[in-house]
Amino acid sequence: MSQTAFNLNDSIEYSKHILYEWQMLRYNYKQLYQLKNGTIEEVVSETPSKMGTFITISETFSPSKTSERTTSEIGISTTIPTTFENTILESFLIHARNLICFLDLEGTKDDIPAKRLLPSWNLSNKSDDTRERINKYLAHLTATRLNKTKWDWGQIYEYIRERLALFAKQLDTKLLYTDFIAIFLSEGNE
Repeated sequence: MSQTAFNLNDSIEYSKHILYEWQMLRYNYKQLYQLKNGTIEEVVSETPSKMGTFITISETFSPSKTSERTTSEIGISTTIPTTFENTILESFLIHARNLICFLDLEGTKDDIPAKRLLPSWNLSNKSDDTRERINKYLAHLTATRLNKTKWDWGQIYEYIRERLALFAKQLDTKLLYTDFIAIFLSEGNE
């Protein structure tokens, strides 16, 4: 389905939402990495406000207002509960799904696909399997959930990071929120 490009003001506003999705994906990626390699104390103490300025989509979520509490203050033992791991993984996957749909699908009338911001953007089908798995295991109640699965969240993260950096390099900077390109082009240097 061919869609018209967004106007300048819409493009700037939509880029804030794309940036928010990236920041949430990145935050959850770091949490998953710490869960795999660290301790619960490291995960709980790493608040979004320590990762720089976050775009806030709603007034009810403001990471900079998040209070830091130790595991003993919130009653979590140093054994990481499965529910906590699932919460971080599911948040990662839903933001990954949103970004994959943005990058690799044409979208419908109400969607914000990359192709509408950058008509020359090349869609990819490399993420189709990942998007379908997220749909089956997370976004929809399906019988597929009965089969346990492992998620290569590092590979998912790298795929999205590389695609977003490529997108940012090709896009006209006046169509974007001020920090958009700087954030994506600096990501590979962490």
